[in-house]
Amino acid sequence: MDKIISARLLIIVGLILGSYKVNLGSEAVLTADQVETLARTKAAIGVDFQKKDLRKIDFSGCKVKGCNFSQADLPLLDIDSFDWYVANFDAAKIPNYSLLKKKLSTFGLHGRIDVIEADGEKISCNALNAQDIGRYKLSTWKTGSKFVLAYLYETFGSREDEETAFELYKQALQNGLHEAANNLGWLCEHKRGTSIKTIEQALKYYEKASAAGIQKGKFNHARLDAKCHQNPDTFYLVGKMFMRGEGIELDEECAYCYFLLAAEAGLPRAMCKVGAYLKAGTTFLKKNTADAIDWLVRADKKDEPEASGFLGDMYYYGDGVIGKDLAKAFAYRKKAAGYGNKQALKDLAWMTERGEGIVRNPEEALTLYSRIAKSEKSVSAYYAAAKLCDELKKDEEAVQFYIQAIERTHERFDAVDSHGGREHIGALYRLGCRYHHGKGTEQNLEHAKNLFLRAAKFGHLPSRIKLHFLQRPDALIPFEEFGDLSPEAQLLFLQASDHLIEEVDAEHPIHTRTLNLPLTLVRNAIVMNVEEMYNLTNDYHNAQEVVKAVAKAREADQIQVNYSFISADPYLKYFYADPAAGITENEISAEAIEALFDELKAAAAAHESYEESMEESLEDMKDKLLQNSEKTKMVRKKLLYRYRKMTTPEADEQWSDEQLRAKKGAAAISFVQNSDRCADGLGDYLADLESQELFGSTQESLPLGARLSKIISKYKSDFLEWHKTNVAAAVEEKVEAMALLRERMRMPLGLPGTFTPPLYPALGHGDSVVYDPVHVMERFLTGGVIPQRQHIAAINPYTPQFLIDLIKKAVHDPNNHMIERAHLNALSKHPKFKTAFEQAFIMDEPNEYFDPLAPSNEGVFKDLFFRDLLLMHGYLIKKS
Repeated sequence: MDKIISARLLIIVGLILGSYKVNLGSEAVLTADQVETLARTKAAIGVDFQKKDLRKIDFSGCKVKGCNFSQADLPLLDIDSFDWYVANFDAAKIPNYSLLKKKLSTFGLHGRIDVIEADGEKISCNALNAQDIGRYKLSTWKTGSKFVLAYLYETFGSREDEETAFELYKQALQNGLHEAANNLGWLCEHKRGTSIKTIEQALKYYEKASAAGIQKGKFNHARLDAKCHQNPDTFYLVGKMFMRGEGIELDEECAYCYFLLAAEAGLPRAMCKVGAYLKAGTTFLKKNTADAIDWLVRADKKDEPEASGFLGDMYYYGDGVIGKDLAKAFAYRKKAAGYGNKQALKDLAWMTERGEGIVRNPEEALTLYSRIAKSEKSVSAYYAAAKLCDELKKDEEAVQFYIQAIERTHERFDAVDSHGGREHIGALYRLGCRYHHGKGTEQNLEHAKNLFLRAAKFGHLPSRIKLHFLQRPDALIPFEEFGDLSPEAQLLFLQASDHLIEEVDAEHPIHTRTLNLPLTLVRNAIVMNVEEMYNLTNDYHNAQEVVKAVAKAREADQIQVNYSFISADPYLKYFYADPAAGITENEISAEAIEALFDELKAAAAAHESYEESMEESLEDMKDKLLQNSEKTKMVRKKLLYRYRKMTTPEADEQWSDEQLRAKKGAAAISFVQNSDRCADGLGDYLADLESQELFGSTQESLPLGARLSKIISKYKSDFLEWHKTNVAAAVEEKVEAMALLRERMRMPLGLPGTFTPPLYPALGHGDSVVYDPVHVMERFLTGGVIPQRQHIAAINPYTPQFLIDLIKKAVHDPNNHMIERAHLNALSKHPKFKTAFEQAFIMDEPNEYFDPLAPSNEGVFKDLFFRDLLLMHGYLIKKS
């Protein structure tokens, strides 16, 4: 610790510190005239050397007074060997910069005032040059001109001219321009203008400028006083000025160094500042928790309130080398609060309320929050105190605190009703409940309605429910009727089972007999001589064996997944439309496909983004679909279905001829953009569009069971997508393996769709542990990782809790509108939830299903509610 501080002081102490940043331009080359000015004449006064490379220049004897060296690259300098006075060294790269600052603390410091307002105008002296001296000589009767001429003589003049500058500054000061006092102090401090000027005179002039309210004068007076008298309080003051940019450019590093000087001199608040810097770390100072604690403990021993607060935070969060210790955190925060540290008092109230580091004490927490509310008029303190009054059954006090929280919100913010995040919605709701029931105040239903309405404007669900109870006691949000899983749900399940059995009985063998594969693909195929590679009936039964085994292993569970619903989801019928249904063989014949693509070419040609290559792309796509006609039949049906859907208005829409042409053109362009895919790849593209339609649509009339089904089916679809390789070179596997996997797992997972024979099943890696249906189903039910897919997180087991979390996540997701809270409110009409619903939202008492006082990000519906929702619709079953 001491070594670090000593090293810092070696660099800093007499500076009393500055900083620089290096940013040399690549064009940093001197002109011939500039080289001559520096190297030969030794009279470079006021020349601009910004961003120049000056490392080979010998500055001995040079007069670089007033020159601009900002961002320049310089050699080692000896400030005694050349006249550097008032030169600009901002961000210059000087190898011995820190030593220069140690030798002369004002080296590179902007201590003069160069902008004034006088004689009715604002004058920027730093924008002038030596040629302006003559112009300002003509008007020296003006106070502003006297100051400017003095500044120019000081900057560009000889030693004799500096004496003239001194006299002109004095005249400007006598005429009431107090900025001149600062610059007189600067001349005295640097013994310019006359050889007899002293530091004491500099301090007097700086003090005059400071007394007149000149910020730079205040800074210079504090800086020079600190240097002369080594006063820790003054060191600290200068540090604050650097930290805030008061009278000087903001510089955190210089601020830290002055704080360090004050801390070394024994000033407690400076020790705390140094500890805070080391605790946080900055661009110029590496974070050092051990040293931070050392400084903070030293400050705390000297009763520095802020240090106790910092230590309390560090022990509360377990920062750095110290572990989390709530008891110590509480003790330090209590000590800091005793000193009047407001933040520590808030933290103390928080810990007391929750019993962190101390036995929970609601009464004491209420006392602390009351103190905070009284002293700071804090909305959050009023609200916290009110909730504690609720807990302690202090009804009248609770009402007053809620009222104050609401009123204080309006005092602090204008147009509160348009800023939902600014009004304390919880206070509105809880106060409304008290007026509703007459607790702590007289019952006033109209006042209650008004408060609920204000909270409901921000989307507060309990307030919306309250309004419905008050306005329509006989009914809540009308949406749909719900029933137990009988007899309608049972009938749905039987229908789904019948459909599944029909598909399983159809057997759908996948073989290679009719394929004409390219030679390179044949060479890579693994089992090309086997006529039938896979059979979906076998895949289904093999996967079902896995389901039975998992079900048996979990048979002791009181709540179980309904394993029958995995493959036979009864609610698919509500949202799945078979894209192949109703499309005849004639509509996808070779002649019909030729005609369809002629229409697509004409539509593309009429589109604004048409290019000649598009016609060739569409021709390639047509050829792919006409090859292996039996294998690509379903892809052709899906393509025709998609084209018709994209170019047919809804029942309540009417399109003009121009709109229809635009729709057809857009459809053609979208097909063109996917024309480089193989037939299976084109099938993938159409499947993606189908998936977006299936899982993204939210029909208002859709039953809640179908909405649950959409969420669960979307998860199943995503689960299969996670098996896709992310190896860029594995193009065939990415397409063919997924095409095969979807077909083999569609029936076992009960996903909507129609059998589409994969074009190249030999490239689908069907026997791999990644894609084999037995392993995939095991993964789906019991969780784990997918081999060779390190980019995919571990999969959660398919359990009742997983389904509860899946549905709950969808409800809370603002971007997922499949199941919204309004849909769930209607369940209050169901006998299962009605009593609990009324208990929660009329009596304001949380129960096993609802918590009306829960934070908005957690929601009012509890896990048990989602569990029973899934039980009602058959996705979970309960053992009797």
